[in-house]
Amino acid sequence: MQRISRFYVLYREEPADGEPYLQILSKPTDDGSNFGLWILEGDVIQTDPAFVANNPDAIVYLHGTQEAADSAADTEKDRSIKDGWALHTG
Repeated sequence: MQRISRFYVLYREEPADGEPYLQILSKPTDDGSNFGLWILEGDVIQTDPAFVANNPDAIVYLHGTQEAADSAADTEKDRSIKDGWALHTG
């Protein structure tokens, strides 16, 4: 299993149907050639990296370095908070 270096879960107090959670994570791609930022919404928190990597609804942005993917994940988290999402801490 490849290491996830960033994993943020955010929620809305009044979510749209079926999408109370926003998940943002960065990790190496399955083949190890790049690093990716994955963004997905859903009604449950996914903790299995294989699910995230194989989720057809995930938005994926590829980066050449882990640092760039981590920075993009941090930026996306901050942007999402400004857009009304709240960081899930539990």
